[in-house]
Amino acid sequence: MVSLSTMPQLQRFLNVAKNRPALASSVRQLRVTIKSDPRRGDIIHHNLPPLLGCCPRIYELDLATTLPTFSDTVLADLQKLPCRPTALRCTNLQVEASEVPYQLTRIWQDSLRFLVLGGEPFHLIQKPPSDGPPLPTGKLKEFRWTSFDRPSAAVLRWFLGSQPTDLRYLALDCLPEEDAFRDLLRIHGPNLRSLRLRDLFGVEAQSLAQCTDLEEFSLDRGMDEHVLSILARNNGNNHPPPPPPTFTHLEFGVRVKTPESQALETAVQRAVQNGRFPNLKTITLKQWGGTWSLESVLKRWKTLLPEIEILDGSTKRTPEQRKKSTSKVRQLGTIFLDSQNEPIEPKRNSTDAIHLHELSRLDQLPKSSQSSQLSTHE
Repeated sequence: MVSLSTMPQLQRFLNVAKNRPALASSVRQLRVTIKSDPRRGDIIHHNLPPLLGCCPRIYELDLATTLPTFSDTVLADLQKLPCRPTALRCTNLQVEASEVPYQLTRIWQDSLRFLVLGGEPFHLIQKPPSDGPPLPTGKLKEFRWTSFDRPSAAVLRWFLGSQPTDLRYLALDCLPEEDAFRDLLRIHGPNLRSLRLRDLFGVEAQSLAQCTDLEEFSLDRGMDEHVLSILARNNGNNHPPPPPPTFTHLEFGVRVKTPESQALETAVQRAVQNGRFPNLKTITLKQWGGTWSLESVLKRWKTLLPEIEILDGSTKRTPEQRKKSTSKVRQLGTIFLDSQNEPIEPKRNSTDAIHLHELSRLDQLPKSSQSSQLSTHE
């Protein structure tokens, strides 16, 4: 991983690239922050084409910027480069609306498979550009919206299309309007393997019935019995259809000793014991609210459901727990600079790096709970 946020860092890296081009061309992950004032040592957007020109084999670009737009000159220069990232994270660092995600995804539309859009605050231009067609996203496998602003229906259509595609992983930190969410799952739900949401309430939960091939479902906040019953296809019928046979992983937030949490424990236990989730292998619990320890909750759940693997999904985990849940992807082209600004290429370890597409918790679960896995693209 190469991470650059100031002009001096960029200049040192370009000097290394000039003297050792083969080493620079081996870079596969790049994180860069672009701002607007070179007098303060900022990297500006005109520096991006020369930088990517040194790194033609970039797999993953993590770009944070304060700019609302990139100039036509910069976009034309980027278009000419052989660099074609597969994974793009685009983060807005300012309040003003940004059209940079539209610009970059249009340039790299043929290579992108993983796309993360966000920032805090984050404001895409809610009306997509009208000077061209929507992004042809037939090859996009993962889409993450990490903003707390609602994505408009027009934005979702522009990035994800209005026809079924190869989209397999979908994560939304903020749900769109009810109609937009229903249309989104109507179109893409049947092909989704992983759906990850911050919360889900009321009639919006009914749209989960469209997800007929899920392998995992995650809620950052608490699960309720209504959502659980829809996942279990328990609509009050005498013979409701079973959940997808691929469904092996359930993840949600829990509280300590609240009526809601106790009711949920009972509901999940009953659903599992009654065979409503016949292929469920793993439940991941996340701390929701407060600074309490998750340890007692994990112990209780393991006692209730000894046949299910119970994992800790909170951010405050032991090194052993973090290692267990680290994405099993290979570290490619990572370069560090020592105190003399000489490049160091560390030893490669299959568990050292978490790629941009860390959403795929299926790839983080023990092998016993994996039914399939997307290959890491090189």
